[in-house]
Amino acid sequence: MNQTRSATVCAIDTSHVFTIPKISFDGLLRRDTDMQVRIYRNIIEILSVKILKDNVRTRDYELEKSRRERLLREQRATAEIALNLLVKQGGMTRDEAESHVADQKRDAMLEILIVDDEPEIRRFAKGALPTSSVREAADGEEALAAIGKRRPDLVVTDIRMPQMDGYTLLVHLREQYPDLPVLAISGYVSAQDVDEHDFDGFITKPTTVEEFRQIVRDASLRGERGRLGVRQMKDRNHLLDLAVVGLVAAGTYVIATALDLFERLFTHSTALMSPPRSRVALRCG
Repeated sequence: MNQTRSATVCAIDTSHVFTIPKISFDGLLRRDTDMQVRIYRNIIEILSVKILKDNVRTRDYELEKSRRERLLREQRATAEIALNLLVKQGGMTRDEAESHVADQKRDAMLEILIVDDEPEIRRFAKGALPTSSVREAADGEEALAAIGKRRPDLVVTDIRMPQMDGYTLLVHLREQYPDLPVLAISGYVSAQDVDEHDFDGFITKPTTVEEFRQIVRDASLRGERGRLGVRQMKDRNHLLDLAVVGLVAAGTYVIATALDLFERLFTHSTALMSPPRSRVALRCG
C-alpha cells in the first residue's frame, strides 16, 4: 500500500554534505529511476565543473611559468650586456666587473635598521644607502620591537638616546641575536669608549657618505661570514656527537685523532674553523 512518509533532519553543524547509509541509498536508486538519473546528472555536472576549473588553473600556471621564464631570459641577457659594457667602457677585467656587480647586488639585498633619535641622521642614512632597504627607529625600545617583527641584516645605532641607549640595546641584541652585526654611531663618545663594548664597528659623527657606506658594507660582510661560521660550528659539534655515539656503540677501546676524524667527516670546513690537534681516548663497554 502506497503511504506517504516523512522525516525530520536536525543539523548539528553547518555543512554542504548530507550523509545517507550506502545500503539505503542503493535501494532508493533501484526503486526510483528518475532519482537515479538526477543524481548521476548532478555528479557529471560537478565533475565537469571541477575538470574545467582544473584546466583553467593549469593553463594559468603554464602561462605564468612561460612569462617568468621569458622574464628570466631577458634579465640574464640584460646582465650579460651590462657586464660586457662595463668591461669595454669601464676598463675592467671580466672578474672585476662581476665582483663589482656582486657588491652592488649585495647592497641592494641588505635590510638595515637605523636607530637614532635625530631624524636628520636617519634621513642621511637613507640617502647614503639608496639601494638598500633602510628601516628606522628613534630609540632602543622601538628598535627591539621592530627587530622582533622582522630581523634586519645590520643595525646601526646611536649611543645617547631616550628610553633606551645604544649600549643597553647592544646587550639585548647580543642576548637575542648574537650573530646580528651592530654598528655604533655617535658624536659624543670616542672610539675607545665604544671598544669597551661588543660593537662590530664605529662611525663618528659627522661622517661622509662614502665612509658610511664602506663601514656598513664591511660590517655586513663580516656578518655573513659570522653566520656561516656559526652554522659550521653547529655542524661540527653534531658530527662529533655522532662519532662519539658510534664509538660507544662499538664497545671497544678506541684512541683516535680528533683532527683526522673531523677532516674525514667535514672536508668542506674552512681552515679558520678547524679544531686544535688533540688526541681522544675513549674506553667503551
